[in-house]
Amino acid sequence: MVQPLILVGAAGGTVRDVGLIAGACAALEIPSMLIWGALLRHLTVVQAMVIGALIYAAFMVLLGLSTEVWHVYALLIPNAFGVSAILSLPLTYYQDLLGERPGLGTSLNQISVFLSNAMSAAGFAIGAAWLGYSHSAWLGVAMVLVGCAWLVLLERRTAPAMASTGRH
Repeated sequence: MVQPLILVGAAGGTVRDVGLIAGACAALEIPSMLIWGALLRHLTVVQAMVIGALIYAAFMVLLGLSTEVWHVYALLIPNAFGVSAILSLPLTYYQDLLGERPGLGTSLNQISVFLSNAMSAAGFAIGAAWLGYSHSAWLGVAMVLVGCAWLVLLERRTAPAMASTGRH
């Protein structure tokens, strides 16, 4: 939400730049999702989600510091790589978590997307009203870090229970 506003505001870009950035990011997301799929051979889904979220958090920090159009263009790859993890990996996580109930993981993913969009919108509204656009990106970083911490904490708490039942 905040990238186009920073791009045309603090970075001095145009609406054309917004379209080019959005299109380039979308084009880079497809190969990035394939890379994440290959990385899942070496990482757990939770590890990959946390790494992807942290990459996106780093993107948000740098976006908040952007003062030139080229800064935002330079962030295309971390943006696409982080977004592709955030978009594609939770579905795998839910399907693995609820393997004995086909379809439930997909339903939970949609609920998760709805709730995350609501929290993002609330964070943006609060950040934009009190902090400005660039600093609201940093509020997003804080939200990402809290979400990663919760995910890791919950995964650690449920891992022993899943191991005792033979589920992974």
